[in-house]
Amino acid sequence: MSITPTTPATFYDFNDDLISVPLVTLSGWTIALRSILNHGVNPTSVDVESIVREKLNTPDWLSLEGIVAHLETCLAETKEFYGVPE
Repeated sequence: MSITPTTPATFYDFNDDLISVPLVTLSGWTIALRSILNHGVNPTSVDVESIVREKLNTPDWLSLEGIVAHLETCLAETKEFYGVPE
């Protein structure tokens, strides 16, 4: 199966609703939030955390660590689904 950056990544948000974003978006969110978490640096000019919290219907109490863990799982599962090597 051939994939591109716009290949859909479909996964559950925090309300157990399926959402779909381009694979490149899921990857970008994961990288950006991991950078904020690990280095305190947002590599983008936008408030990625707010965008992701809204898109994923993230509860206010959930930490950034919890969001990153969820996105990393979703990214790994999406790559596995499409047969993308790690």
